[in-house]
Amino acid sequence: MGLYFNITAILLAIIMMAFNYRFNKSVAYLGISLFFLNLNVIISHFIMGNHSILWIAILFNNFLPTSFLPGPFLYFFVRGTLSGKDTIRLQDGWLFLPFLIAVVGVFPYWVTPFSHKLQMAQSISQNPILIPSLAVNWLYPFAFNIFLRTLLFFICISLCFYTIWRFYPSPKKAQRIGQPNFIRTFRWVTFFILLLFILTISQYFGLYHFLNSVSSTEMLEKVNKIWLISDIGFLLISLCILIFPSLLYGSSANFSRKGTQFSHTDIEKFHQVFYEEHFFLNPSANLEGLSIALNFDKDAIISFITRQEGLSFPDFLQKSRVDYLVELLTIKENQAFTFDALAEMAGLGTRQAMYLAFKKVKNCSPTEFILSINT
Repeated sequence: MGLYFNITAILLAIIMMAFNYRFNKSVAYLGISLFFLNLNVIISHFIMGNHSILWIAILFNNFLPTSFLPGPFLYFFVRGTLSGKDTIRLQDGWLFLPFLIAVVGVFPYWVTPFSHKLQMAQSISQNPILIPSLAVNWLYPFAFNIFLRTLLFFICISLCFYTIWRFYPSPKKAQRIGQPNFIRTFRWVTFFILLLFILTISQYFGLYHFLNSVSSTEMLEKVNKIWLISDIGFLLISLCILIFPSLLYGSSANFSRKGTQFSHTDIEKFHQVFYEEHFFLNPSANLEGLSIALNFDKDAIISFITRQEGLSFPDFLQKSRVDYLVELLTIKENQAFTFDALAEMAGLGTRQAMYLAFKKVKNCSPTEFILSINT
């Protein structure tokens, strides 16, 4: 039964990414984390509860490096959801070192003849408790993988809780989540990480029993009970995320501003969020994010911008960034910055994107503009 729970959870994780990505791009990291968590449990089910020699030969050890991926991607989800920065940075590379080490250690096994894998699968099928003693990783014993991936997951969970703690005093930092929704989002993320942590610990507890069992019968009896509980938990997590996306990502259907007319107070709020709080300088700023931050309907925002500026939202966002760049360039000291730095300061990303945007809005290049104001 647990096997079907995990297969269902994988399907729900894929559906979750497809339908909720527009609310929060970081949900892709959550989907990847849940996918690999459930995938590795499915593989364990096949290896220890399935007597198909072929399936054991295909699954055993071949996918082991993927067991080091759920933790890092879970951290990227929490960080992206609370900070609004959903990109993986170069300094995050150390989190993938255990995965790369595992790939190196398992590579000789990948190129092992399949006939040898079938012989090994035959031994596993007859007596699964032999698995820890099998030489399938040329860098370290097989059992060490459990310790290493448990350690990595603890580190990533600790980073998740640190991120949650860091953003609690300043919810405004979550630029893609409106202030009215942030506390609910914060509580849900905290609950979700804590629940996932407990369920994953139960998985590793089952593996601990597996490593210390004296007979296959004893091992399967203990491990299956523990995994059944965690399998149900993973399914419930996926269902909750699928059914209640607004609790985690916000929903434009619940925004207070439904009409297309902005009051004077609405205009002041728009200027405060968009300009004074520098929403437009966020490289990942988009209409969905502004709608959530303002607690306004997207159609109302589009109508207001079209009426006031005669521009679409993407063009208005681009024009606002270029105007800000112009203000920077009119200050003599700022001209000493590189164009890459200026592009980043104006929220335009790269030098090439800055040149294209500047040319479109001002009909000249940044270099030509600087020359014109200095002559």
